Formats: sequence, structure tokens, C-alpha cells
Amino acid sequence: MNAGLHWQSHATRSDRLRWLISQLGSSRRLITSAQAGTMTLLRNFHAAHGAKGFVSQGVLPEMLRATYMRVSKFFLFPIAHRAVFNSNPSQGTPLTKAFAGAIVTLPEGAALSPPSLLQLPLLRYALTVVMLCVTKLRALWMRAKPLVRTL
Repeated sequence: MNAGLHWQSHATRSDRLRWLISQLGSSRRLITSAQAGTMTLLRNFHAAHGAKGFVSQGVLPEMLRATYMRVSKFFLFPIAHRAVFNSNPSQGTPLTKAFAGAIVTLPEGAALSPPSLLQLPLLRYALTVVMLCVTKLRALWMRAKPLVRTL
């Protein structure tokens, strides 16, 4: 058991408060080091795979998809709110803003769903190949099993 998380019967309220504050401080350090670590991670990835690696490993397409999602929501949200409720988003209620935000996700889904759906047959094919290999390996093992027992 982790000694830092184990409360002892003699620990006072002030000890527990000190422990909680120290954990919050270490969490803050962890978050800031993670943010600084992102650039290091990108540099290391570039050193290992090169610029072409961002495309071949799928980093660039994922970044483009995420950027498209954010930009489309940012620009389409006020347009959707004005079109549906005839008011600026600043004058809307949380309910109208939520509804306009839900409407904005529809074009995003329509644009991003076809590429995702194209991946399904490829995944099914890959699963079929893997299952075929497993079946062949199982058959080989069944034939080799009596030989292994005699050794």
C-alpha cells in the first residue's frame, strides 16, 4: 500500500491538510512538466521518424481533424445561434447555447463520418487475415501437440 495515501490513526487534521497541500503542489508540477514535455515529445518524434513520420504515423491527419472540428465549431456557433433563435449568443440562455452547440456538431459529423466509415472494411479485412492466421496456427499446434508430448 502506498504510504502517502495511508492515513494513520494518530494523524491530525493539520497533518492531513499539509499532505493534501503537498499533493496539490506536486500535481501542479506534474501538469507544468507535462506541458513542457509536449515540445520535447514532438522533437523526439521528429528525430526518430522525420517530418514524413508525422504523416505516416497518423499524427498530421489527427491534428488536421481536431483543428477542423475546433475551427468549425468556433465559426459556426454564432451563425447557428442567430439562425435558430434570432439573437446573438451573448444574449442567449445556457439552454439556447447548448442547443446551438449541438446543431453545430452536425456538419462536423457529416464531414468526418465518411472517412471513418471507409476504414471499417479495411478493419474487417485485417480482422479476417488475423483470424485466418490464428486458425492456421491452431491447426499446426494440434498436429504438433502429440509430438511435443512424446518429447
